[in-house]
Amino acid sequence: TVMSWINPQAPDVAGRAYRPVSTGSGNGVDRGWGFALRFGDTAGTATSVRLTTYGVADNDSLTFPVVFGEWIHIAATYNNGAIDYYLNGTQLGGSDVSLFGNDGAAARLTIGGRLGGNDFDQTNGLLDGVQVYDQVLNASQIQAAAVASLVPEPSSFALAGFLSAALLRRRR
Repeated sequence: TVMSWINPQAPDVAGRAYRPVSTGSGNGVDRGWGFALRFGDTAGTATSVRLTTYGVADNDSLTFPVVFGEWIHIAATYNNGAIDYYLNGTQLGGSDVSLFGNDGAAARLTIGGRLGGNDFDQTNGLLDGVQVYDQVLNASQIQAAAVASLVPEPSSFALAGFLSAALLRRRR
């Protein structure tokens, strides 16, 4: 199971895959896997969650729209040939794959892109709460994680900072 919060900016061309996490590179003996938010268009109306095994297959969820500059929670699980995809804790369907590739790659972990990748694999936006599990979480566990790890809006931080400053000033 892999999951992440992502606040994407608009891609400049269709087909970009913003990768919160990946292992290995796209070439050579350390080919691994990648987890991404993939944009089928530049408007964000045909976006999918992607689980890739480099050199083997790109597996995508059903498409959904995103609003650029807003946080979303994405997740994917792989279990014996079955991939399930999630958006904000809700399942987006799944894929059955006969060959997933090098899912056990003892490769380097990369946050925000992939080694040896081009600009199509680099995240343009913000990431938070990137998590990689060594077990398959069920739908209710993923939903609980999405709800429990809500990303606070910047205005919440500003309000907390203002209140803290006011309290400190009052105590003097």
